Amino acid sequence: MGGLSYEDALKTVTDTTQGIIDQSVISIECLDGIKHDFNIQDSGATFDAKTQTDRIWAIGHEGNYLKRAYDYYYAKMSGFNVDAGIQFPSDLSENISALIQESVSVVKREPSYAITSASVIFFNGKDGVHVKKEELKQAVEKVLSNLVAGATKYELSGYVISDPYTRIDLESIKISVISPATDA
Repeated sequence: MGGLSYEDALKTVTDTTQGIIDQSVISIECLDGIKHDFNIQDSGATFDAKTQTDRIWAIGHEGNYLKRAYDYYYAKMSGFNVDAGIQFPSDLSENISALIQESVSVVKREPSYAITSASVIFFNGKDGVHVKKEELKQAVEKVLSNLVAGATKYELSGYVISDPYTRIDLESIKISVISPATDA
């Protein structure tokens, strides 16, 4: 952003962040290889370009002479990263939680049998698996609040309950953001 006017910096931030929103995908991998992708653009994500530009613009422009010089030198030598400031709609975490729950939940089935004229057919039972809804929603909200551009994976903490009281770790459920590399 060095050397840009405020208006040019605002346009750069707007174009860069809109590009991230337009091209990034939230990818959810559940148990048994089930995968779901959400385009961030389709999720209703928004951003405040003015606030982000103000944060960037403040680097080297605020504080006393030493603070400005330090900020300028640090930014020039190390770069300065500011998150994109993307805000997700409040119902997105509920939608993702419901999708994960639908993907991993299994209705308990008791063993059974059927009698035909020629034989008896036995059907195996299956343990039921259900998700702790509130815990899952909180984990998804935490992941969404920490998402930044990049291909970073986040693992959900918590567990699935399998009757009777067997815990199945959710380590295999991952949420990641796949975003194009951006240079701003």
